[in-house]
Amino acid sequence: MKRNNHCRRRKRTDKKKNPLPFLPHELIVQILLRLPVKSLIRFKCVSTEFPTKIPFSPFALEEEEDEEGDKKFYGFGYDHLTDDYLVVSISVHPLHFEFFSLRANTWKEIEYAHLPFSPIVGRTQAGLLFNDGIHWLAYHHDLRKGVIAVFDLMERKLFYMDLPYNSYWCCELWVFGEFLSFSTMNFSNNTVMIWTMKEYKVNSSWTKTHAVSVDGTPNESFSPFCCTKNGDIIGTDQETGLVRYNDKGQLLEHRPYSSEFEAVVYTESLLSLPGESEQA
Repeated sequence: MKRNNHCRRRKRTDKKKNPLPFLPHELIVQILLRLPVKSLIRFKCVSTEFPTKIPFSPFALEEEEDEEGDKKFYGFGYDHLTDDYLVVSISVHPLHFEFFSLRANTWKEIEYAHLPFSPIVGRTQAGLLFNDGIHWLAYHHDLRKGVIAVFDLMERKLFYMDLPYNSYWCCELWVFGEFLSFSTMNFSNNTVMIWTMKEYKVNSSWTKTHAVSVDGTPNESFSPFCCTKNGDIIGTDQETGLVRYNDKGQLLEHRPYSSEFEAVVYTESLLSLPGESEQA
């Protein structure tokens, strides 16, 4: 009887030694790209293997992706010099840069022998319209750092601007009052840092203006996208809620909304789209 029990225990032990299902490296990378940042940081702390697979920069993860995959920037803007609306589309792999003119009702291609920028992994690359340019957070491969890629609507050309510092995770571009702004999450003290570019195109004019604690939000996250006339900062908790802080970084309000909706900022205008009679 004792021998039979011993055999049963042995069989159970043998079952536990069965190897775990194998996941290809490419699939693991794709899974990691879709996980929250805090989860990735926890994985780095508890696994001896993950630190080599989870770098702090999402651009390093980007290098793991299929280089033949199509990565795109896109944006929409108004050219007041020609009274025309433009839809911009930039494909990185393969390189293809073009814009659509609503007035001419045609696509026009822009020739670039080399495009050093690529989108940040896991981000929606709809450009931010500001100061006659469409702006994207991007990675500059030649400089090996994060930058702001800009398409000048007036001159029809690309250029880039530096970020206030080489930060990669949880970054956002938005307009704070009359200034271009950049925000990023600081996990060491659970705050969102907000920077503003006091003088456009002058990299040295980046100024840290706010440090907003996210301890009071439901999921401890905050993604700002606009400010009110009295200086309140409005954003989302990156899931299903609107959040409002005052200019001193104090939480004023959290208002949940349905996950089926997305919060966006719009500007009222008397400008109208070119009519059919004006199109070529």
